[in-house]
Amino acid sequence: SYLIESSLGADVQPWPEHIKEAVLQRKAVLGMTVKEAREALGKPTRVVKVRDASPLMGQQEQWIYQSGPVLTFTNGLITRIQAVEAKNE
Repeated sequence: SYLIESSLGADVQPWPEHIKEAVLQRKAVLGMTVKEAREALGKPTRVVKVRDASPLMGQQEQWIYQSGPVLTFTNGLITRIQAVEAKNE
């Protein structure tokens, strides 16, 4: 029963304070997990797997939001946040 409890407990760890703040403000921050980012910004418009990523870099994917940022995840954590430039027409 100890193994079951510890494996359940691993998923229910409290979020660090700065992550909680970011989620409440609907912002993404570096180091956020996929789950935290979805909680903060909702479901992305598109998810793109980065195929040319170096094997040393690990698994990479980009989350693209219609009117928001482009988030790059490496091994499940945000490693880059690109703000979308406002287009002047």
